[in-house]
Amino acid sequence: MGIQKSENLSYLQKWYLDLKPATITFYNSKTEARIVEPSYVAVSIQSGGAVPPGRIPLGRPLAVGKAALSYQNTQDTAVFSPFRDGEIADYELSLYFLRSFLTQITPRFTLFKPVFCIRTQEQTSSVQERAWIDAGLQLGARRVYLYDEAFSAILNQIPKNKSLKDAVIIHIEPQN
Repeated sequence: MGIQKSENLSYLQKWYLDLKPATITFYNSKTEARIVEPSYVAVSIQSGGAVPPGRIPLGRPLAVGKAALSYQNTQDTAVFSPFRDGEIADYELSLYFLRSFLTQITPRFTLFKPVFCIRTQEQTSSVQERAWIDAGLQLGARRVYLYDEAFSAILNQIPKNKSLKDAVIIHIEPQN
């Protein structure tokens, strides 16, 4: 027997409160293009069918970033962050979120795959580091570097390090 729809939404509200949005900066060091967005994703909620207890029947993603907020009070949708404390909490939706903005900040056709520099948090475990590396490679990176410094520190490294010359920086700043 599945959870009733009202129970799903109640559970989802508790889950949403636990997953506070991060502010994510995408920066292309080659073009110096920059996008800063909150890590919101709007997702449809599937209705009908049996749902295991404690699970939310999430459907397809509808919007990301600030655009996702327009779905906040819409019936049968959920708006939340796929990141928790600057780390990946929902892998598939994190990829969808990152891919959405990477397509805006990187040229459509490049001969060489970019290098990604992704900010991790102090408490990042080796499992989370592996998840970030896998996500970067799955998103089309040639190489993935992880860093835990301030955004300005990584920007200062770009002129000194040839391998960062064509880097895409994904700086995640969790909200407290």
